[in-house]
Amino acid sequence: MQRLIINVMLVLLVTLSTSSCKKYLEASSDKSLVIPTSIKELQGLLDNEKMFSSYISVSDLSNDNMYISYSDWSAIESGWKPNQDAYIWNPITDLTIDWANAYSSILNANVVLGVIDDFIDTTTTIAEKNQVKGCALFYRAAYYYELAQHFSPPYSPASAQSVYGIPLKSSPNVEDPTIRATVQQTYDFIIHDLKASIPLLSSIQAEPTYKTRPSKAASYGLLSRLYLSMSDYPNALLYSDSCLTIYNTLMDYNDISLVDTNSNTPFRKFNAEVIFQAISRYGIAGSTLTRGKVDTILYDSYDVNDLRKPAYFRPNPDGSFRFKGNYNGSAYSIPFTGIATDEIYLIRSECYARQGKVTEAITDLNNLLITRWRAGTFSPITASTTEEALSKILQERRKELCFRPSLRWMDLRRLNLDSNYAITLNRELNGIVYTLSPNDLRYTYLIPSSVIEMSRIEQNPR
Repeated sequence: MQRLIINVMLVLLVTLSTSSCKKYLEASSDKSLVIPTSIKELQGLLDNEKMFSSYISVSDLSNDNMYISYSDWSAIESGWKPNQDAYIWNPITDLTIDWANAYSSILNANVVLGVIDDFIDTTTTIAEKNQVKGCALFYRAAYYYELAQHFSPPYSPASAQSVYGIPLKSSPNVEDPTIRATVQQTYDFIIHDLKASIPLLSSIQAEPTYKTRPSKAASYGLLSRLYLSMSDYPNALLYSDSCLTIYNTLMDYNDISLVDTNSNTPFRKFNAEVIFQAISRYGIAGSTLTRGKVDTILYDSYDVNDLRKPAYFRPNPDGSFRFKGNYNGSAYSIPFTGIATDEIYLIRSECYARQGKVTEAITDLNNLLITRWRAGTFSPITASTTEEALSKILQERRKELCFRPSLRWMDLRRLNLDSNYAITLNRELNGIVYTLSPNDLRYTYLIPSSVIEMSRIEQNPR
């Protein structure tokens, strides 16, 4: 217990940055003795901005959402070579910052989970204590999911028991040995945390007060995303439906001001579709993303009456386009990485289709799309077979969720396992062609070399 308290003290003194926690630290006459003494202080640790802003965005440089000219690629800031490497799928890409920020957030969650059950706090209700514990479980699961999508091979039932996933730590003791779990153990751990969080978290029947704090709907939504990445469609359907039963609001894009098509931010932060607000603020140079030009095939796939076209993109002086439809309400240098209802509708729609429920699948798809098209111009999508429905749903998923880091990367990884949907990605820079084939080992990034040196765990193969 003494070692645990030492770790708690270190984390509190180093990582707490919210105003409430600053006041707490300033009020202490002896900072060396600062340890959490209330549930509210543990909540303060979880309200640290890094807990909802350290999601991984580098995969948007590796997927097919954008292209970067050679001059812009060459001009990426000194010190951000990993961004250049990720764009051309350099096999030695080193993502130390992404790794460190994710595990830092996991450490904060572990600190809370390591002490909360033993806390006796007469100023806090059981419901408030449960909410804090549920938040910590959600955050730990969310960051392990992010790490798994980048540093662990895609989930495949045939190999999940035998190939390495990521290191899992369930305590804040930094001296505990680092052991790398299998892919199956990794996903089982995440699922366990999310399921354990559900009965503890509050349920939102309207827009939550703090969208940066997890809710029951957020855990359902992340479970549906996780199961989709595993191609476990019955469970993805179950949890997407559970999420939408709690919260299913969609914005009508006809109500969004698109008069000025050059407007940078048509969507506000914490908009009505956001279930859980999260962003990627660290680990990737902002100007790298703003240099990215929208893939021409993606841009041309939108109908002239599809309001996502003017809502998502703005023209560049050279005739190309850049992305502006960020649900974070800011320039894309700080992209939205959270959970929103449009994604959950698309998960449920795809899962219906994969179970042969074409009517239900197309109904969900049309309920989403009618809110995206100019009023009076939308003709409902139809499909007579499972294959036709699935093809249309995946196409709309590509268009709706573009430039939400990790989602397209996750889709490429999971769909590459099916030869019907596998694609080869190509880049050309200064006359050199770079290629990423389906199921290439580079769909799994290397664990940072410094981590390998310190922990002696296995490196991902190349």
